[in-house]
Formats: sequence, C-alpha cells, structure tokens
Amino acid sequence: MIEWEPIETAPRDDTRLLLWLTPPLSKPAIGHWDRSLFCWVVEDCNLETDEPLPSHWASVTPPSGS
Repeated sequence: MIEWEPIETAPRDDTRLLLWLTPPLSKPAIGHWDRSLFCWVVEDCNLETDEPLPSHWASVTPPSGS
C-alpha cells in the first residue's frame, strides 16, 4: 500500500518521487523538485497548465528482489 505524505514534507533535493497530481489530472506521476526552476517537474506528462501541482508524495522504491 502506498503511504501518501503531504507535499509540504517532500524532499526538495532532486530525489525522484511518486507525486499525486491535483485535478484535472488526479493521478500519480514520477517527478522531482527542480531547485534551479523552483517547481515540480513531472516525467512524461503533457500538461495544459504551466506546471504540475502535486498535493501529496510517496517514496519510489524498487520492487522486492531487485
């Protein structure tokens, strides 16, 4: 089970995270905080808004046995 944490507690050190994006997307995506741009960057995401707005985050961990 994924343990979602408030986005305010997310690491902002370029660590890849699982992010929960706010509406209208309302879905999880892999991303990280970009310190040079001061915003969240989401991989493989076509957004019509200026930037993704995650509300929660979870750690990205490899599958067991990896």
